[in-house]
Amino acid sequence: AHGANDDVWPTSRRKLERLVATGTPNRCFLYYTANSGEVAPGRFSRVGDGHNMESLLLNDCLPRLIDAALAPEGPEVHMVRTWRHQRSHERLEAEQWLGLHPK
Repeated sequence: AHGANDDVWPTSRRKLERLVATGTPNRCFLYYTANSGEVAPGRFSRVGDGHNMESLLLNDCLPRLIDAALAPEGPEVHMVRTWRHQRSHERLEAEQWLGLHPK
């Protein structure tokens, strides 16, 4: 796990992806939070994590990452599958009405 705004150990996403690529296929997962594009000079609609990784406390992310490390289907599949459970019932209904039917 790493954030784009880490001021203690600043590391580019490219370097992190190279590190993860050295691991066993389908057993590694890079949880990376980045800034969105700028909506105004110096303003972002979404701000990536700093060193303290605040996003791990949101939406049960830390327990999901721990579960992902142990998931038989692999960490990436587990995270994608469990993201769906974080959406509201209203949003899921709207997505279904729009024709989204993820398997």
